[in-house]
Amino acid sequence: MKHLLFATDKWCDGKPLLSFTNAFHNAFNSFSRSIDDWTFNTLHLDEAGIVYKKDINNVLVDYCKEYSPSLVVFSLLNGATFNPSITTYKKLRELGVKTCIFWPDTGPTWGMQTIAEIADSVDLHVSWDCPTSWHEAFKPSRPREPNHIDLWTPEDESLFYPTDKKHIDVSFLGSVDKYRDRTSLLPLLKSEFPDIVMSGGQRTSKLTPSKYAAIVRDSKIGINFPMSQTGVFCQAKGRIFEYTSCNSLLIDWDNPSTKRFFDPEKEYISVKSHEELVEKIKFYLSNEKERAEIAWNGFKKFRENWTAEIFWKTLLKKLNL
Repeated sequence: MKHLLFATDKWCDGKPLLSFTNAFHNAFNSFSRSIDDWTFNTLHLDEAGIVYKKDINNVLVDYCKEYSPSLVVFSLLNGATFNPSITTYKKLRELGVKTCIFWPDTGPTWGMQTIAEIADSVDLHVSWDCPTSWHEAFKPSRPREPNHIDLWTPEDESLFYPTDKKHIDVSFLGSVDKYRDRTSLLPLLKSEFPDIVMSGGQRTSKLTPSKYAAIVRDSKIGINFPMSQTGVFCQAKGRIFEYTSCNSLLIDWDNPSTKRFFDPEKEYISVKSHEELVEKIKFYLSNEKERAEIAWNGFKKFRENWTAEIFWKTLLKKLNL
């Protein structure tokens, strides 16, 4: 039986006072529920340094020598000292271990620039967010690395699943600070829809994954803001899969990233202005049949194309494992 090692952060932003990182449900749980002929274990980059005062480079090499995993999947910490060195990636390759790095947010510097720096030392880089035109607005000086692919956010089906009755009319879950579009538009939505459920997730509200998912499951309509913090390019946020996997109607701002996964007006609703957003929310709250039909189409597209099982089988096939 093949063995996989996850080497990721344990806490959100590597801060023990925050809750566990999303890797617990997006990576560990989604893998265990999707692939039944592999075993897996976890090493946490931040915990190794903060709690055990260990050099993660030595820990990784020693583990791979002892247990011979077929694959190590990394999720790195932006700007942290806990990340493995390029030398360590090369040592793992010498040991016959394949390596893959997950990039939930592929920014132009931390994401694209870092990928370019370590590209040849890692077997596969996987972006979850499919940023538009690969940051053409930043005029990259070199083409995208050939071992850098797009997939999507793998969702844990024990958290995100459809329910028969939904009691929340509309919700938005996610960070607000540092996102100019959200800080300006969400107060306007609150004035139009006083009962809208809004929460900032782990960083600002310390919302646990189970409480977060419960809100998503109970929402008739879920809103997504696709713009990155830069305000320049859009991303396929995990929210688009969370809401559609729960058979909730997704309303998103017009952008090419979401369109790579779902068809607008058939499987979700796309809007171009605050006025149109308000209009669509009112319409679909008042027209249950139309709302249910589009939500169901989005759910079917998710089940047929974007589940965690399809994600993991696609990734392992790409690595010839």
